[in-house]
Amino acid sequence: MLLGGLRIDSPASAQPAIAIGSFPRANKVRGGTMLEKLFNDDSCQRLLAGPMGPHLEALSSKLAELGYCDSQARKLVCTAAALGHWLADRGLTPAEAGPAELKTYIEAQKRMPSGRLGDGAVGFSRLPTLLKAEGVLCRPSPETPADPCLLRFSAYLANVRGVTRAGMGRARARAGLTAPPATSSSARVVTRSNLPGGTVNSLITAFASVR
Repeated sequence: MLLGGLRIDSPASAQPAIAIGSFPRANKVRGGTMLEKLFNDDSCQRLLAGPMGPHLEALSSKLAELGYCDSQARKLVCTAAALGHWLADRGLTPAEAGPAELKTYIEAQKRMPSGRLGDGAVGFSRLPTLLKAEGVLCRPSPETPADPCLLRFSAYLANVRGVTRAGMGRARARAGLTAPPATSSSARVVTRSNLPGGTVNSLITAFASVR
């Protein structure tokens, strides 16, 4: 299936290939939903029938609320629809997608000679925020063995060393690590004995650089 100018592998029983031109703008401003004001009736039906369909009206309304022009709003809606089909082809619903799936999707998209992403990825990075209220594209990443240690280290930085959130973020970035924010002032202080050696060295070096 072609959606948003990108090829999306679909099962043989799926609808015929469709391109971005298959989602033309509405011929005139009509009453009804925001989605109907962006696309004609046939296009709306096809979009709503897709995996992301239940969330596209909310997305269209949000884009209008934020002041997006119609042409840009159409591109973002098509990007969301393309992502929905990509997830479905991998046995996932939009509610089951999180940062890992979104990263895989965007890495798989072809770029134009200029380096810009094609139509099927326009506004992609904004979709998780735009659709957050819908409860999609925001599944938390699975916890790794290092996460509890990093959580305790965040608490140590905040409660013992007085490091701000911005400073902690810079330290984690320099160490090449991602840590959840400290959620409790009672978190146990981290020591060398309960952090892997490589992680300790990375964090100490990173922290020293932002003091």
